[in-house]
Amino acid sequence: MLNFIKAQYHKFTHDEDGFVLAAFLPLIIPAFVLLGLVIDYGRAQMAQDRLFVAAQEAALTAAYYGQTAPDKALERAQKIFHANFDNGSIYFRPASFEIITPGTNGEDRVFVTARVVVETSILGLLNFSDLTVGLQAAASCTGSALAPTCVVSGDRLGADYE
Repeated sequence: MLNFIKAQYHKFTHDEDGFVLAAFLPLIIPAFVLLGLVIDYGRAQMAQDRLFVAAQEAALTAAYYGQTAPDKALERAQKIFHANFDNGSIYFRPASFEIITPGTNGEDRVFVTARVVVETSILGLLNFSDLTVGLQAAASCTGSALAPTCVVSGDRLGADYE
């Protein structure tokens, strides 16, 4: 067995008849797919991080203004969401989000659920054209309008491959 390995190594290092291409071709394709997976997963995580900040800020805004100016709470929360999450990226489609205010859900918290579809690059060649990432943020404020105590939390939802 050791002689076989030595012979193959010698052939690999000295033979110039195209053996190198035949030896590395099975390694190139999986490396290319792995690179695509790393790039696309990184872009999905980047989009989810930005979405997470935007949803938490929108939930806090809706919770705070829900106490002081309930008629403008949704409008301000939507503006804050769009200010923190730019839909102009070439990597993902515009985010969809929903704001559920207190009273409509039977609770005293504001919930923001958001999702974004991240378009894949190299994985698109393997028929995985989209990665959908999402999250849910919740916020509540108590106390007076001048000195409120606000609490925000969030849960990241898993990625869906389409």
